[in-house]
Amino acid sequence: MINYSSIGTGSDKVIVFHGWKMDHTCFDGMVSALDKETFTYIFADLRGYGASRDLPGPYSIEQTAADLLELSDSLNLETFHIIGHSMGGKVICRMVADAPERIKSAIGVTPCPPVKIPFDDQGWALFSKSATDLSCREEVFRLSTGSRLTPAWYKMIAEKSVQASEQAAFSDYLESWVNTECVDDCAGSKVPLKIIAGEFDPDLTYGLMQDTFGTFFSNVEIMQLSNCGHYPMYETPLALAAEWENFLGKHVG
Repeated sequence: MINYSSIGTGSDKVIVFHGWKMDHTCFDGMVSALDKETFTYIFADLRGYGASRDLPGPYSIEQTAADLLELSDSLNLETFHIIGHSMGGKVICRMVADAPERIKSAIGVTPCPPVKIPFDDQGWALFSKSATDLSCREEVFRLSTGSRLTPAWYKMIAEKSVQASEQAAFSDYLESWVNTECVDDCAGSKVPLKIIAGEFDPDLTYGLMQDTFGTFFSNVEIMQLSNCGHYPMYETPLALAAEWENFLGKHVG
C-alpha cells in the first residue's frame, strides 16, 4: 500500500496527492496555513515517489486511483475530499468515475484534464528526456512557471524532484498522464469540483480548463489564481490554501 503523512484532527478527511515531478513534501509550505481542527489532511506519496518510491509499477493513472481508494479503505474512510495537482487532475476524474458516492468534493490544482495532452516533437523530447537529464528537468520547471523565478530555484527544485522519484516511475507516469483519456467515464459527474488554474501556466490554462472540465462536469467552479504558474503550492502557498479551504468549507459534514 502507498504511504502517507497526515496532519490535523478534524472529522472531514482530505486526501491530497502530488503530481508528476514531486512527492507529498511539495505541500509542506502550506501546512501552517491549514485548518487542522476542521480537517484531517492525508498527504499521499504515489508509488514510485517519496516514502512509496520502492513500490513497483504499474505507474499509471488507473493504478494511482486504485491505490488512493485502497488507502481510504485502510483508513476506514466512507467519504472524503480529494485534492490533486497536475496529473492528479486525471486521477481525480478516474476516482470520481470509480467511486462517486465516496467523494464529498474534489479540487484540481493546475490539473490535467481527462483528455489526451497534445505535444509537438520538441516538447515531447524535452519532457521525456527530463527523466534522465537534470538540465531538461530544470527547463520543464522554468517553462511551466512562465520563466519568472530564479535560476537557483529551478536548480534546487529539479534536484529535489530527482531525489523524490524513481526514474522508471517518472518515465511511465509521463506516458500515462499524457495519453490517458477518461471523458466518457466522468462526463456529467455531479461531484462538487473546483479547478484552480495558474495565471502564468503556459499550457494548462484557464481557457483549457473551461473547455474541458467546464464542459464535462456539471457541478464545477473554475478560477485563475494570480501570480503563479504550474506550482502554486510553492509560488503562492497562502493564496492556494485559502482557495481550497474556502471550497472545502462549503462541503463539510
